[in-house]
Amino acid sequence: MDISLKEDILAMLSVAKDRYYYSLGEDDFSKEIEKLDSEYLTKYYCLQKSIGRDSFVWEVEKKLDLLASTADFHNILKDYDFSESNSILMSILTRELDIKTLRMIYHRLNAVAIYEEYGSLDKAKEDEDIYEDVCILTRIENIVKNGDFLDSLPADEEDVFSVSRKDIGIIGNQINDKLFKE
Repeated sequence: MDISLKEDILAMLSVAKDRYYYSLGEDDFSKEIEKLDSEYLTKYYCLQKSIGRDSFVWEVEKKLDLLASTADFHNILKDYDFSESNSILMSILTRELDIKTLRMIYHRLNAVAIYEEYGSLDKAKEDEDIYEDVCILTRIENIVKNGDFLDSLPADEEDVFSVSRKDIGIIGNQINDKLFKE
C-alpha cells in the first residue's frame, strides 16, 4: 500500500471521528484550522465542514474501498487511534478481515477489561460512554463465532495488544478462543 494512501486514510478516519472542528462557527473554525500542522488534516476538516459529517463519512467509505487486501486494513488499523469515537470501525467490519486484525481491534477496545467490569457485553451496553465500542465488540464476536474471517496474515503480524487466554482470569472463558493469540 502506498504510504500517502495510508496517511490520507488515517487523516480521514481521524477527522471522521472528531466532532470539535465541525461544531465550531466559521470564525472560530478558521482560527483553529490555521493552527493545524498537517496538510492532510486541514484538507479534510475543511472538506468535512463544507459537505457535512454524513457526506464526509461517505467520502471515507469510498477511500476505504481503495484498500486492496485484508493486509492493507490491518496495516491501517495498526496506526488507528482507538481512544475516541469508533463508529467508522463498524463500517470496516463489513469487509472481510483477517482474524489477527479482528483480534487487534477487539483487544485495543479493551474487551477483557469490559468483561471484568460488567460481566458481559450485554450489561456493558447500558453504559452510554462505551456503548459504541461494545457494539463493535459484539459484532466481532459474531463474526468470529460464524467463522466469517480470513486467516491469511503471517504469524509475525500479531498485534502487541492481543493477549493469550493464559494472560487473563476466568472472564476469558466467555470469549471465543479465536479472539486470543495462539
